[in-house]
Amino acid sequence: MKKKRALKIFATIVVVIVLLVALLPTILSLGPVRSLILNRANAEIDGSLSVESWSLSWFRGPSVEGIDFDDGQGTRLQVDSFVVSCRPVDVLGTTKDLGEVTVKNPVVSIVLPPASGRKAGPAPGGGGGKGGKGSPRPSKKPAPEPFRLDWDALGCVKVEGGCFRVISADGEKPFEIDGLDVAVDITSLKKPIDVKVAARDVVVAIKNTNATEEVHATFQTAVKLDIPGDKAAVDSLQLNSTPVTLSCAGTITDLRTSGVLDVAGKLKCNFARISELVAAVSPGTKLIIEGDEERDFSAHVVLDSADWVDMLRTANMQARLYIKRMEKFGIDARNFDAVLEVRDAKAQATLKTSVNDGEMLVVPLVDVSGEKPQLGMPDDSQLLKGVKIYKYVKNAPIELHVTGTVTKPVISKESMSATLRNLVREASKNLVEEKGKDGLGEKGKKLIDDLIKDEDKKKKARDVLDGLLKKVK
Repeated sequence: MKKKRALKIFATIVVVIVLLVALLPTILSLGPVRSLILNRANAEIDGSLSVESWSLSWFRGPSVEGIDFDDGQGTRLQVDSFVVSCRPVDVLGTTKDLGEVTVKNPVVSIVLPPASGRKAGPAPGGGGGKGGKGSPRPSKKPAPEPFRLDWDALGCVKVEGGCFRVISADGEKPFEIDGLDVAVDITSLKKPIDVKVAARDVVVAIKNTNATEEVHATFQTAVKLDIPGDKAAVDSLQLNSTPVTLSCAGTITDLRTSGVLDVAGKLKCNFARISELVAAVSPGTKLIIEGDEERDFSAHVVLDSADWVDMLRTANMQARLYIKRMEKFGIDARNFDAVLEVRDAKAQATLKTSVNDGEMLVVPLVDVSGEKPQLGMPDDSQLLKGVKIYKYVKNAPIELHVTGTVTKPVISKESMSATLRNLVREASKNLVEEKGKDGLGEKGKKLIDDLIKDEDKKKKARDVLDGLLKKVK
């Protein structure tokens, strides 16, 4: 009798345990249990987490709806639903079959703090080290361990209808990505993984005191991510917007250390649209730029750079841009064929164009190979050679004939002042009649008499121009 009774008790315990295990997903899905779990989780994390519902089962994949997480620091994540098609039994083997993981309508919002409330943090990368403030910083990252996995996985991860937005303290949205779709196809973690990303609308808002100008773009890329090989192949990247169109392909290597990007493709700029954006940023600025021919470009960049100087030191780039026309301050320049090259810590651009009745060849050079970056122009730069600048005042043209060569000016207060004095001196030659005489000549006085009729204003204009010409003598 005692044996039978013991067997009954044991059998009852086993049945209860089996029922509890079988009903565990259902019990965890109950509202009161869910609230208890969320309360416990909120007590352990920074921020707040809420979930409308979740459904768990041994015979189908889990699903969660209405996820809302706020870190209390301005970042918020909202997800309509998170669904996994695989059953628990599918991930028990050495190869984890995830099935299809679908994340629908995730929204990431980042609220920026007010400008006055921002704290100035340390510069990226810390101090300059022994080599000086501008010297390259050696990487301190240890060599990564070889990629090893005792298990493997396969499946497909999809993000549908995602949104990422940045919100300013006054409620404006300076940056937003809408209609973000991501597809990750995993056949094995030991083989390249196909990643596709597309965004239906990328919006950058440029605000000035009068209005807000928006730039819209679409974006899509296809990447093969090779985790064991520590690299990624960018099969295609397409960016289409009104100011810039970009298409390229390339590779990213050293994913687990610094990261090295090599790309080549086509770049097209709509300069008319860019001039509109310049006017939006600086109200009252009238700048006419035309030209949108597609040109080649290539880039080699080390991504683990502490600042823009280090980025320039480790980058090799080449691009060509064609600008049909640029007009500003009475200068009508046509047919820019601009070549930009970054090589060996030096960035140089060759700008050759016809300007009004003359020509211009400018070869600016930025050199960051030393401790202090320098901006200069080599000897062959011809700044406004033989160029006539027409500035119309009440339909009366003033012709400034400018001829000059700028020879290697390094950016400093003294060199800038000397360069400006030389240009003004050249430009003012046609206003001074007698050679060797300071101040305003008869030709200049007559020009002022023709332009200004009021005697008081005429006298003031003579005095101002006379003093200026004496200073630049």
